[in-house]
Amino acid sequence: AAVLLPFVAAADMTVEMEGMLQKGDLPQTGKDWVTLDNGVEFLPGSDADTRVANVRKLWSGNQVGASSPYDSIFADGSETYYDEYAQAWRVLGWYIDCDFCNGDNGDGNDFCQGDRNRRLENGDGDEDAAPTGCPRFLLWAAYVDVDYEGNGGNEYSHFNRNTGRWNRRNCKSGARCVKMDCHMPDTNFKLIGFFKEPRYDEWMEQLINYQGDCMWNDSEYKLMHNISPMGLVNTCTKTTSRDEYSGRYLYYNLQPNEHATVTIGLYTEDTCTEVYKGSTAASTVLTKLISKYQDDNANGDDGNGDGSADEEVQIHSYALDLVESINSWNSAFAAFRTCQPCKAYDLTKSVAFTPRGDKTQCQR
Repeated sequence: AAVLLPFVAAADMTVEMEGMLQKGDLPQTGKDWVTLDNGVEFLPGSDADTRVANVRKLWSGNQVGASSPYDSIFADGSETYYDEYAQAWRVLGWYIDCDFCNGDNGDGNDFCQGDRNRRLENGDGDEDAAPTGCPRFLLWAAYVDVDYEGNGGNEYSHFNRNTGRWNRRNCKSGARCVKMDCHMPDTNFKLIGFFKEPRYDEWMEQLINYQGDCMWNDSEYKLMHNISPMGLVNTCTKTTSRDEYSGRYLYYNLQPNEHATVTIGLYTEDTCTEVYKGSTAASTVLTKLISKYQDDNANGDDGNGDGSADEEVQIHSYALDLVESINSWNSAFAAFRTCQPCKAYDLTKSVAFTPRGDKTQCQR
């Protein structure tokens, strides 16, 4: 039977630590990160047969050759080595990467945020020559049950976060039934690898549509569906408010926190790494910023004269919606810290695989 690899437990400890998960805290497997066609980065597990070529194909942005539009949801796929029902995944948390290279500066050379930051610190270089801010990434892990016997979702019991107990309702009498427990230190699931998501707003939208509706209750689903994933910003944005101590303008961006939670944080510089320590709330800063652009519209001044003020109002409103519901949002999202099936099926009803009639079909 497969055993939990030591670095997975170490990864858990860094995720659970107080404060932000930094790039230096990322797990190591002895292998190199692979950049997939859609910009997602993948780190294979140290002893897992990950069929990297197939992973690369299935995660392709254009999905050439994919058998269905859902293939890209899986860490591996139905046409590759591991059966889709045997695969599982879980969220580890967000982290900040100030040395990220995106290869997109327009001159054929990689643009690296850390290089720009160091040039600015030395007074060298044009501040407007490259994007500002240290990117945020979402880190998650994929696993496989190598002892899977072919019974589909009926081979697993699932952890109920509301009762703290394991639900065996999917299990067939007399057949193998094991816990889907890749989040536990004594799991028999084997690590496939780690994934770094740069466009986690798009990732979150897919998650809500194809898995969230299969496991959240109605109030949680409504909340997560109504709050736009675009509120999960990944840009260090200058506001109209100032730090009451230094007088510097405040910026806002996604702020990773412990236990795989997030909020919209306020910062005192344009990389969004120095956390604002004052008393002004993020909701107050965002409301003021939105009012500024609304006033621009009312006065016939939309900034660039191209309707950009309307767009700014919408963008900042998404972030404000997230701030105002952040506790409930984090509570619902916490479900994905525990082991989840890669093949989404209904975990909320008393009868196995019963799709919720008012939502997307759950058996994917």
